[in-house]
Amino acid sequence: IPELYKPQSVRIPESFTPTWDILVPPLEVLEKQKLAHGPLDKAYSLSLLNCHEFTIEGLSPRYDMPPTPVANLRLPIKKISREYGGATFERDKQNGGMGKWRIPLGAYQNFVSYLKTDTRTNITGIPTHQLQMASLERARQEKGYPTAETINEIGVPKGLALALAPFQRGGVDFVREKGGRALIADDMGLGKTIQGIASM
Repeated sequence: IPELYKPQSVRIPESFTPTWDILVPPLEVLEKQKLAHGPLDKAYSLSLLNCHEFTIEGLSPRYDMPPTPVANLRLPIKKISREYGGATFERDKQNGGMGKWRIPLGAYQNFVSYLKTDTRTNITGIPTHQLQMASLERARQEKGYPTAETINEIGVPKGLALALAPFQRGGVDFVREKGGRALIADDMGLGKTIQGIASM
């Protein structure tokens, strides 16, 4: 294939706003970008594992390249995550020894900043709304579930308060915190009805 027709990865300048007439920046702008930054040769995706940890996965920076290995990030991951409790590598013996990093979520911003120091790296970060949801869930976990006595004090009959499981008391407390305007979305069979009745 002639060089002209080969697909190429380019970094679109943040200042560029596409229009219907100009979908990509002019070639001379892209060439300047390429000279300034060089070709993209690394790509990573960061994703949540739970509300306390995230992981990193190597992606292919271009269609003709293999995924970026994350093995060379071992030392930076360990160093950056040390003050947040440390990262661990979870090996999957059934998958040929492959595995994933479990990195404390507190280290996320510092780790992203580290990755961004290499201008040839493309990073797909964790969406902001997911980070916010993880933060809310951590706060809820730290608060814990209310006792039957606490639920009874807010108006739930004593017998009903004692019949609720801890997570159901947490659901009732959540509905109360939201002024009754909440959706209980537990799985089938976990007692949404009794939580709803106790929340009235």
